[in-house]
Amino acid sequence: MSIYTAQNQNLAGKDEAQVWHEHQNEELTSVALPGSDIKQIMTAGDRLVRTVPYEGIQQSSVIVSDHLESITELAARGIPLESNRPGGYVEVLEEMTDGQIQPFGRRVTDSAGRLLSGQKLLRPGELFMPHRQQEEFAPKQYIQEQYAQEEYRQEEYTQNKQLDENVNLYDEGLYEDDLQTESQIYDNQLTIREPAELSTNQINWCTMRQTIAATARAEEVRWTAANGNKYQESNHPNRNQILTSYWLTVPGFTNQAAAAARATQSINNQVAWSAAFVCYVMHMAGIRQVNGFEFSQRHITYIVGALRNRERSSQSRPFWLVDDVELVNEATPQPGDIMCFNRSVNGRMTTHNYSSLRRSYWSNGRQNVNPTGSSHTSIVVGTTVHNGQRFLETIGGNENHSVRIRRIPIDQYGGIPNPAAQNIFGMIKITRC
Repeated sequence: MSIYTAQNQNLAGKDEAQVWHEHQNEELTSVALPGSDIKQIMTAGDRLVRTVPYEGIQQSSVIVSDHLESITELAARGIPLESNRPGGYVEVLEEMTDGQIQPFGRRVTDSAGRLLSGQKLLRPGELFMPHRQQEEFAPKQYIQEQYAQEEYRQEEYTQNKQLDENVNLYDEGLYEDDLQTESQIYDNQLTIREPAELSTNQINWCTMRQTIAATARAEEVRWTAANGNKYQESNHPNRNQILTSYWLTVPGFTNQAAAAARATQSINNQVAWSAAFVCYVMHMAGIRQVNGFEFSQRHITYIVGALRNRERSSQSRPFWLVDDVELVNEATPQPGDIMCFNRSVNGRMTTHNYSSLRRSYWSNGRQNVNPTGSSHTSIVVGTTVHNGQRFLETIGGNENHSVRIRRIPIDQYGGIPNPAAQNIFGMIKITRC
């Protein structure tokens, strides 16, 4: 086999088999989820894994590019390309069915440098360990996805199956409707382990904010078809698997049969799944009940849980409810926060606010009363500007029967000038960052 001559100088002088085998039998840690900006994250030696929920690893390769490349750059080196679509490409090495190691040009990002749906970047574990300080790693802003492993069931390894799904992170939608997970992936040489549950003090909460937002964005991508249209729960090709995975994170539905039955009810519009979506995102980001988020099939449960955290001034449970007045002047929404909405029920809008919830579920010995009532929530993922107007972007589940991005006007300081106009009555704020 010829000597390998990739543009990465660390690999020059080695043949393709040497490069491939040097990166096998490694314990790997995820460093980027779908939707993450990987322009400054990716490096030569990373592992690119393409997966499908509940089917497992479909393609695993070693990245030899040390930066995102163009089609022209790869073609000039004679690297075969999988596509000519816009986006960022990398040169990878893959093992063929006959055992030969071959280079390919794989499309890994959209034009903005965001990792495509169904793909992950992994790195040898010794390069990124939870006990090390964040300052040891550059760039500091990249999403430390050790807290957010997606769940998969492996059925078979199909070496050459190709996933190439268009990413659309900016679809507006309206909200409506209220009401295993920790598995491992194995192929012959790859092991991915979900980190152990972390106490509140062990979590880097600034990093966690970004992880929650990236996990929500990855789910929005999963509900976007290649043509940019939104799938709904009635027509998504993987609706049963996806909705089952959502319900598996909700107390009372944590076994496969119960979650699958609930997913079927959601597909048939018998049970709303918007709160299950939020629970899934929080769980996959690494949040657990011990951290102060009250997982539930009803939004109102974790909303009231956040109110009680605040009333108790609980620093170990940093999900605190703030009211609409604070949203105007004090509590600027940040990625990972959760917006709380009133909603229409039988033609009438609910009227929740901090004071009414406090009277019902805190004051006069009512701290342990089970919350009831309809509401909706969506996860803050960032901001954008459109025609000179700044907007907050949130992602919610079961919004027009899909997972959608909603835009909320904000002022120059990031506050929401008129929360009531958006039916917003509060926000669950992460107080540790």
